[in-house]
Amino acid sequence: MAQDLGHLKVALLDDDPIFRELAAAMLQAGGDFSVEKSQTSDGLIDAIERTQPDCIMLDYDLGDDNGLNVLQRLIDYFPNLPPVIMVTGDGKERTVIKALRLGVSDYLTKRDLDGPELASTVKKCVRKSRQERASELEHNRLAKFAGVDPTTKLANDVAINARLRQLSALTAQARANYAIVSAEIEFYDEIIGKIGLSKSDKIVSVFSDALKLRVRSEDIVGYYGSGKFIIITNVANSISMLDNICAKISEYLSFTVNFDDLTLSFSGKIGACLCDDKAAIGVLLPADLIAPANAALAAIRGTTDKFRVAERPSGQTTSSGAGASPDRGTATTANVSRTTDRRREPRQRVYKKGSIVIEHLNATIDCVVRDMSTGGARLRVAMPFSLPETFRLIIAGAHGARKVALRWQNGTDFGVEYL
Repeated sequence: MAQDLGHLKVALLDDDPIFRELAAAMLQAGGDFSVEKSQTSDGLIDAIERTQPDCIMLDYDLGDDNGLNVLQRLIDYFPNLPPVIMVTGDGKERTVIKALRLGVSDYLTKRDLDGPELASTVKKCVRKSRQERASELEHNRLAKFAGVDPTTKLANDVAINARLRQLSALTAQARANYAIVSAEIEFYDEIIGKIGLSKSDKIVSVFSDALKLRVRSEDIVGYYGSGKFIIITNVANSISMLDNICAKISEYLSFTVNFDDLTLSFSGKIGACLCDDKAAIGVLLPADLIAPANAALAAIRGTTDKFRVAERPSGQTTSSGAGASPDRGTATTANVSRTTDRRREPRQRVYKKGSIVIEHLNATIDCVVRDMSTGGARLRVAMPFSLPETFRLIIAGAHGARKVALRWQNGTDFGVEYL
């Protein structure tokens, strides 16, 4: 036995006032229907927003416009459009195919239309739509329970909050090895207001794909919704490593996405913070861990900065991205300023080929040695990279590899001290 659908609301768009009245009368005679009648697409959109109909009836021939153009506008404007039935004065196969490809639920011709058929078609489309919607909601519920965001396939807010609770439960010393990176799509709400919610998934997917490519395999990446992302990363309590990770990610957060009717450019910003080793007073909540990263992110909205790393509570360091002021603080555990020359002896300018050897990763990175002294050197690499606190350095013409310690970083330039 078919499920009782209850009272059904229908939004009807047709530029013929006689047919509007006829179709409304047919529906109301064939069941428990109410009909909101419109003669323009703007009127239809207003009716959909006001009444939230169960079904839409859309005339194909609208004089200066046609139903397919209106349907595309509705698809762009409403994320969860109710079933649409296209009605036309002819039954041309080409028109029917175009309508079905755009996603109409059914197609009727005015010439052969009768009341029982119209009422039956509306009920059939509504019933099918509700079944599909119920299946989608169940799928999303299971995905949320499993900790997966259905759009990005990243961890969802439930899973991220669970990870943050695990992080907050660590000892203060262990927690200090981790950092929180908060990323967002700039002007997300304004973008969605202009292009419609139905296109937002593509923007979010493009952004999330870029994050997946730039983070390390051991990092945890999640989507919080509304264009906001969270990354939990182990940086061994090194603000220089965190700064480098942010620089690497932010370098690739500018995009151009092509839709059928427009090309959209957008970008992202990043705020980050170390999970400081100060013991929390009371229970440390996920929001407490994220708050400094969000504050750093909020501080660069409306600026040309791409990222900012929050100061330690002790005031030890501040970092910021491209376009920030030159004063970038003391961004390493060695407490050496990036902007102040604190060398103990002068360095000689050179231009030598070098290799950075990171043994535990079995990795070698080409570099250029720009100046040297008896105690250290300045290196430059081709692109931002997260270097460990210590590694081995090979300089062309020198004998063997020397163990060095990272003392400072500024973009692709690194200062190292021989050990």
